[in-house]
Amino acid sequence: MFKKGKNIFSLLIIIASIFMTGSTNMIEAQGSGNLSETGTVDTSKDWGNQFITKAQLQDANGEVKNSFGLYEDIYANWEFSTNNQKINNGDTMKITVPKQFTITNNIVNSKTLKDKNGNEIATITLDKTSRIITVTFNNYAATKSKTSNVTGWISLKTNWNKNLITANQNVNIDWNLDKSVINNPDSTTSATVTPPSNNQNDNTILYKYGSFDKDKILWNVEINYSGEKISKASYRDFIGENQDLIANSIKVNSATLETDGSVTNDKENQYTNAKVTYGDDNKSFSIDLGDISQPINISYYTKITNYDNLSDNYSNSGDLLSGTKIEQNITVNDSTTSIGGSASTSGILISPLGQKTWSVPSGVTLPKSITVHLLRRNNEKDEYEDVVQQKVSADSNWQYIFRNQPKYDSQGNLYQYTVKEEPIKGFTPVYNSTNYDITNYPSETFKVTKIWHDGNNAQGTRPDSVLVHLFDDKNQAGSTKSINLSDANNWTYTYTDLPYVENDNWYVSEIGYDGKQTNTIPKGYIKTQYANNGNPQDQTIINTLATSLTVKKEWKNDDKLSRPESVKVQLYSYYSNDEKKDYTKVGDPVTLNSQNNWSYSFGTNSNTENKDDSTNQLPKYDKNDKELNYLAKEIDTPTGYTVSNSFNNDKTIETITNIKKKDSSTDTETDKTKDFTVTKKWHDDNNANRPKSIQVQLLANGNPQGDIVKITPDKDNNWTYTWTNLDKNVDYSAKELNTDTKYTTNVDKIDDNHITITNTLKSDSNGTTPTPNNPDNPQPETPSTSDKTPTEPHPDTPSVERDPDPDTSLVPDTPIIPNVPNTSTNTSKNSNSVIPTKSLTPNTDKTRNFDPDPMVPKLPYDTTKLPQTGNQKSKWFYPLIGLMILGLLIFKTKKRMSTTTD
Repeated sequence: MFKKGKNIFSLLIIIASIFMTGSTNMIEAQGSGNLSETGTVDTSKDWGNQFITKAQLQDANGEVKNSFGLYEDIYANWEFSTNNQKINNGDTMKITVPKQFTITNNIVNSKTLKDKNGNEIATITLDKTSRIITVTFNNYAATKSKTSNVTGWISLKTNWNKNLITANQNVNIDWNLDKSVINNPDSTTSATVTPPSNNQNDNTILYKYGSFDKDKILWNVEINYSGEKISKASYRDFIGENQDLIANSIKVNSATLETDGSVTNDKENQYTNAKVTYGDDNKSFSIDLGDISQPINISYYTKITNYDNLSDNYSNSGDLLSGTKIEQNITVNDSTTSIGGSASTSGILISPLGQKTWSVPSGVTLPKSITVHLLRRNNEKDEYEDVVQQKVSADSNWQYIFRNQPKYDSQGNLYQYTVKEEPIKGFTPVYNSTNYDITNYPSETFKVTKIWHDGNNAQGTRPDSVLVHLFDDKNQAGSTKSINLSDANNWTYTYTDLPYVENDNWYVSEIGYDGKQTNTIPKGYIKTQYANNGNPQDQTIINTLATSLTVKKEWKNDDKLSRPESVKVQLYSYYSNDEKKDYTKVGDPVTLNSQNNWSYSFGTNSNTENKDDSTNQLPKYDKNDKELNYLAKEIDTPTGYTVSNSFNNDKTIETITNIKKKDSSTDTETDKTKDFTVTKKWHDDNNANRPKSIQVQLLANGNPQGDIVKITPDKDNNWTYTWTNLDKNVDYSAKELNTDTKYTTNVDKIDDNHITITNTLKSDSNGTTPTPNNPDNPQPETPSTSDKTPTEPHPDTPSVERDPDPDTSLVPDTPIIPNVPNTSTNTSKNSNSVIPTKSLTPNTDKTRNFDPDPMVPKLPYDTTKLPQTGNQKSKWFYPLIGLMILGLLIFKTKKRMSTTTD
């Protein structure tokens, strides 16, 4: 029997162990998010799109935009962060591409995704059918996530889905992301679609774009949407790599520009039978258009020849010609869908186009041809390298085009291109800094012209002559001479028969005046110089009379403590005879402070390191010889100050004065002036014979000051007058002059700055003594003998708490909530308060320990903690203890019974 009881107890212990083990395992499972330690569960996890923090639309330069052309490249960008989540090697993040964007191809060969430090953190693939981007994290990302967030961004190069999107509409982007991402102010939630032709500006007569159609590309060409007249027009097109022209796919349509700005194809097409000439190997074609003055649309297809291994971009170029002259060239790059942590720039091409111009007198013989080189900057070596050269002649209208050059290097950096021609004897080239054009000028002559801007020598400062000399880079100046320019030669001279030296450059400079070589410009003038019409061999030297302006700051009625540490002033110019004073800003603001003695000189070299040259730098006259003046203004007048400006006679020195306002709220110094007021009152029962006016004399320290003033009543019958800006250190009063004999006069001082003059009608003036109407000195009233309780003044209900009636035998230990008072029983008809018949005295009984403040009863305090929701221990702990105790009792009982039996 004992053994049986022992077995029962053992069984209970086993059950309890199961309870404890199961409960412990359950708690650990809930507290752990990583099952990889068990070694039996796949560690990879799909996190969906919960890591995405921002979604934007950007252009190729990474600029956030909300407007894109119908055929423009769009970069959809997603930023992500693991948000302190621990990821494992092989974990994935999946993003759905919005249906508003097109996907032209799958990306099955994983693209590498790197973080901002260049570390590989994942690979990316794209499935065209499901439209899902899959990001698979690697071991580096998993390790990094244990200590910090893994962050990055994904860029998808795409276009509008033209099956859903049309031009001139605003499109809501269905990102399929959490609301917190959509509500991020940096996310792009919608975008405007602009029509392709909107990319043409007023000067554009050629525009082109492409769109993918499976293994084909549809190319559209828009010609002359501006409606210009172009004679002998033709279009030629050059097909790029990895594509072939599809025969008989070319369509040419005449079109009409509608009143709303749209362009539609004509029903009666003028180019139904347009002549198309094909080049070799389906790589080019040309179309003769004749004389045109209306829009023309051309479309054609090309076949992608590497569809199994798509390029990032497919390019071709087109030219619109008038005769043999290229009016405009365009190179188009149509992009496939690409993805990665950065934009793909490989395969994007450009075709630099340049024009050679000859700016020479008629009769000058031109060379038969020239050679132009295209130079490209090597971004790694920081130098230009010769890429390709081209021979140019009149047969090509002196034009040159370098087709299909890469726009970016292998690192995605923009290439810089320029052109340079081989030297031509007798000509000097000038290169346009904004395009690839070259202009040639004769190099055997050099013209110099002098112009003055000094009001036609209004101040007699102009010298009689200036001395100029021609210099060059190859030390050929010895063959030239210095020339005096004056009224005698109309201030101009032309050097001729200059020697030719390859790559030589000539330049002219002033070296003196009034027949002396001083190597300076005329005193009091400033110099500018420019090439006429861009011709470096035709120079104009301008001398402009100059001036300066020194501004000084003065402070008045203040002390140094109340001044600001500094003030800023802005220089302005204006025309001397301009009554409207239209001010124009000159330069940047300058700061005045105690370090520069609150002064600054504009337009003088006193503010520069060149102390020897005192030439002023502010032009006194403009390019039309109109006189200019200058002034400086405070940008912000200091608080509590007024500002005024004054000048010397020739307006070269300006003083800006700040005067401290006499305002006690902003002035730390006592005002030095005050006002004084006199008020007239009458005690005459509104006597009809009262004077219509009175005369008053101001008294300063008892002596008359200033003129006599006349006081008359205003519309409200008030008689008053105030003197202003009086010396504060003087005692002032006033007296009435020529007082009417029927009145007595009394002067009452209200304060140091105000008196009252009261005139009272005498008793014998009309046989009665008037009742004084003096509200300032009321007479006491006869006390009332009424038994009624006085009602004035109304006693207020005491607002403070009072002790209870001392006669009350019971003081409650706990607060009693009073009933709502019945106000109707205690309210008199005239709402007058009743004065209590028994005064309330403070309670002096210290033994009663009465607290007038209401007590808030406290809730019972219980140290027992309520069971916590989800606390697994509370569900099994007490039953387990009970089972163990029960088992022990059974064991003891069985043992006792066994002993008794034995």
